[in-house]
Amino acid sequence: MAVRTRSAKTTISTPAEQRAEADVRRVVTRINQQLSTYSRTMMAGAMATPFDALKPNANMPVVGNLGPQSTGYFLNPLVRFSRHLDRNDGFVQRGLNIRADATVDTGPWPEFKYQKLTDLFEEWMLECDRRGEMDMGQIVKKNFRNSLSGGEGWTTLHDEPMGSDLVVPLTIKGIELDQVDVFDNRMNGDNGNRIISGVELDWDDRPVAAWVLPYNPTDMHVLNGWKRSIRTPIADICHLYEKTEFSSVRGIPEIAPAIMRAIQTMRFDNATLTRMLGSTLNLYWAETTDRSAAGAKMPGEQDMDEWVSQMLIEPGALNVLPYGVKVTQNTAPEAGNTYEAFIKAENRYKAAVLGILYQEMTGDWTEFNDRAHRAATLSITRRINHDRQNMESRMLRKIAKRFVDRAYLSGAWIPPSGATQRDWYHHEWHWPAARYQNLYQEMNAWKLAQDADMVSPSQAISEVFGRDARKVDREIAADKARRAALAPGQAAGDIIVAEVAADELEVAQDFALRDDDAVGLRKPMKLPTRAERRTARRRK
Repeated sequence: MAVRTRSAKTTISTPAEQRAEADVRRVVTRINQQLSTYSRTMMAGAMATPFDALKPNANMPVVGNLGPQSTGYFLNPLVRFSRHLDRNDGFVQRGLNIRADATVDTGPWPEFKYQKLTDLFEEWMLECDRRGEMDMGQIVKKNFRNSLSGGEGWTTLHDEPMGSDLVVPLTIKGIELDQVDVFDNRMNGDNGNRIISGVELDWDDRPVAAWVLPYNPTDMHVLNGWKRSIRTPIADICHLYEKTEFSSVRGIPEIAPAIMRAIQTMRFDNATLTRMLGSTLNLYWAETTDRSAAGAKMPGEQDMDEWVSQMLIEPGALNVLPYGVKVTQNTAPEAGNTYEAFIKAENRYKAAVLGILYQEMTGDWTEFNDRAHRAATLSITRRINHDRQNMESRMLRKIAKRFVDRAYLSGAWIPPSGATQRDWYHHEWHWPAARYQNLYQEMNAWKLAQDADMVSPSQAISEVFGRDARKVDREIAADKARRAALAPGQAAGDIIVAEVAADELEVAQDFALRDDDAVGLRKPMKLPTRAERRTARRRK
């Protein structure tokens, strides 16, 4: 691609026009140079050779300068490589699972200002899936994991009929990122908005809609039933991704910085395994340099089995080479100091990119103690809090707001008199609490902070146990009411408990063994029954 100026036959009459024409030509030449460099380098760029790196004026790598909305052009290959690693690299797959488990766990739940809404939402979470296969916690977790492996996750909101048998006539549905075409770049003829990578933006760069295909374009059964994408208002769709720049419209996979190194490590690992496997299978080579001796002494195909049996080796472990052929195996240098150290260093890099501990990803806990684990968990916790905040702002709050609207319109919830719409939508999301290594120390720390009026009991309950403080209060009140209901029979209960304790004490005493001097054995005494002991005690 090049930029053309006007024809050379054009007549330039004045010096001013000649100077302007020269300026234009310089600008066009500069643009063509940049376009040529960009087309050559594209995404990876042209890397300097090792010899260039030794020069004092070494050439630096040349890379293209991509804009924040150019991510879509390279999203497909990034997603393909990332999914390839997710399917074939066990450590990457485990790392993504650990990140999703630690961040989402069983899923969040909201605490509204009105308890009726909170109870309705907890019941609706179990049946919110439009496909009828998952609860909300599983959908949120899958969506977040898609944002890690593919760069983004999409969820659509669907208003169900008011006569539906759902608690609230609302469902959500997770869709694949391939259903929003990254190459859909055009102008919307109806309103003049720009469509960039399937996302429609107004002239303030605000997303107003997404153009969604009604199927996954990579499915084989839909190749003959192609349909156009459907404009979905942004109010009906949740787009979960991590913004790399302010104007970004699509996300990139979390594992992207480690894709090339991970693939090269897999190739090296497979090559090493193949080399070791070949050396193990081919134990012996029979070789001769004398043609006459070979015909006279070396066995042919007809007596190979007999000759191998005489050498007491397994069939297939010995291979006879043709005359004049000699096999030499290449001895590759070690990776770094040792193979294990090299693989460990590469896995540490992958764990750092995924934001998790190397020990958790690989299961290698050698030379790692409890204190080091606690210190490392602090940075991971900060990352988890960031991911949760991103999910709340880009997905969960929109779902909660739509839930309140549908609950009100369907009559499932009637707002109290005097409540404003701000009160309707006010809520706070709670997440499952982290599993502490030393719960006793953590609870003591929270207890001290609570005694010093630094934290509230509600915050302590939420942070330590991941529960709703109001629900805990209701459970405690119910337990106290149940105990109070037993008060009239408390005296009779005390008598029963005392009698059982006395019976157990008497049994323990009766089973004391006495010495039998004649035989030298220890025999138990004959014991009365419990009813007999109780009757005798009451007579006393």
